[in-house]
Amino acid sequence: MYDLARLWPGGRAPECVGGYAREDFGHPGTYPRANIPQAWNQSVLPLMVQCLLGLAPFAPLKLLAVDPILPDWLPEISVNGIRLGDATLSLRFQRDRHGESHFEITAQEGTARVVRQPWVESFSADLWGRFGDLVESIRNH
Repeated sequence: MYDLARLWPGGRAPECVGGYAREDFGHPGTYPRANIPQAWNQSVLPLMVQCLLGLAPFAPLKLLAVDPILPDWLPEISVNGIRLGDATLSLRFQRDRHGESHFEITAQEGTARVVRQPWVESFSADLWGRFGDLVESIRNH
């Protein structure tokens, strides 16, 4: 999706592309009457970033849960100006040489806490793993 968005000015991919294999064609192909932009397909990249970083805000608790999983092609990403209640946060996420993803708070205004926690819907997170991540986040941040 990222590579697809880079093909068009401003990342404004059309609503429908051909989907040809990269090795067969240098371009995925655009349908002649495809609309540019479409709001629904422009929301894909921010939603993908939210999923990759595991961002789950709990504004009434002034809490932001994160659980980053950065792929090989994205070893580092920063997100600036995250609003959480009356607080504003900037975070940097990095993938280390062992493939583990980490985060750090690079700027903060107002009161908020960032903790590492898997999504509530996670099937692989157990109680002890969640507790360990929570303790580690509080201790390090």
